Amino acid sequence: MPGTGPPEGGEFDSEPQVDLEPDHVVGLNLPGHPPAGPAPPLWTRDFIFLVAGNLALFMSFYLLIPTLPVYVVEMGGGEAAAGLIVGLFSVSAVLIRPAVGWGLDVLGRRLLITIGLAVFAVNAFAYEWVGVVLLLLGLRALHGLSWGVATTGMGAAAARTLRDIIPGKPG
Repeated sequence: MPGTGPPEGGEFDSEPQVDLEPDHVVGLNLPGHPPAGPAPPLWTRDFIFLVAGNLALFMSFYLLIPTLPVYVVEMGGGEAAAGLIVGLFSVSAVLIRPAVGWGLDVLGRRLLITIGLAVFAVNAFAYEWVGVVLLLLGLRALHGLSWGVATTGMGAAAARTLRDIIPGKPG
């Protein structure tokens, strides 16, 4: 049947042009798109702060995980109380994340990350002064909320930083 194939000179007739110039980051230049310039550096001041903040945040979290159940049992709580206290952290972190997404848009990443990290740091040191299992439940819930705020905010900031340095990606 005549006229059923693609028209002559259609968009699929031209081969992509490969650009091997060293000053271009993107090696595949599509027709009609100018080549990208040199990529901005990844290791900026903000990115280094994000990496260092994440390192400190996750290190303090993982140092607490193996010791917390032992601490609860030594305070007089049983194994069930230890499991509840450890689990409450994750539940509260998951519950706060949708609100954090909204807060990132309304309040901004920097403010939310600062609040989350500050509350997380205070909570990490507050375990020393909590001597009752019931108070530890409340502290652990608050600690989980601050974990949810800090990790969600820092993850969004890292994604935004990486998005900004990848050439040709829409903003």
